[in-house]
Amino acid sequence: STIIEILSIYLMAGILLASFIAAYAVTKGNTRLNRIFAILSGLVGVFLFGYLLELNSDSLPQMIFWNQIQYIALPFYPAFWLLLSMTYTDQRPKKTVRLKRGLIFVIPTLTFLIRLTNDWHHLYYRSMSMGHTAGFPVMLLEKGPWYYLNWAYIGVCLIYATRLYLRQKNLPRAMMRGHYLMLASSLMPYLALCLILINPYNSGLDFTAIIMPISLYLVMVALFRYDFLAVQTLARDIVFEKGKDALILIDAQHLIKDSNQRAKLIFP
Repeated sequence: STIIEILSIYLMAGILLASFIAAYAVTKGNTRLNRIFAILSGLVGVFLFGYLLELNSDSLPQMIFWNQIQYIALPFYPAFWLLLSMTYTDQRPKKTVRLKRGLIFVIPTLTFLIRLTNDWHHLYYRSMSMGHTAGFPVMLLEKGPWYYLNWAYIGVCLIYATRLYLRQKNLPRAMMRGHYLMLASSLMPYLALCLILINPYNSGLDFTAIIMPISLYLVMVALFRYDFLAVQTLARDIVFEKGKDALILIDAQHLIKDSNQRAKLIFP
């Protein structure tokens, strides 16, 4: 149908965008932020690819197979998004960082295993059947208890990531627009989460896949227009804004161009 064709083109564009961003992050250098961002973009690409083929399947076994492919990536997306936010805002715990990193991935790992073995216990999906929406086949999923627990975990990750972005208030003007774009991209999944739980008109559509390309587009703008992954930008933020020394930046005409909070306390 026409709707399937439009959704397929849209999802294919999202897959290409995710792949391009992942490759771009790799070429920017072997920093922690770049690695996390490359993995995150790759996970989005895998998820969108699985959903694209699920939408274009014409039998329930095919749909179930491609749904499982999506869950290679989907459970780990919120964990890597949270790690990205923690790294970008420099809010990583210093002493127990490895332990806390591991704890972030407990729920995603269990979700992957529970979805993989769902036929044995039906904790994730109680039932899976095929229905039709606007003339094309979709999966109708009766959700189990672990599904809701996983989405609660996703909500916690999104809330914490958004909180980290909102706490970044004293950034230089040059960084603020890129920062606002990253904040906006972190807010988009809230809409998808609400739509999935509400399931308007019993459509059976996965609104996460529909929202993700929009979120990726905001990230792409932050990448190319405001140089989100620039190492020097991050270094400037850490050294200039969070340093204990008073720092003042002046130009060739001896005009003050910028200063950190410590300098403002010393020099009224």
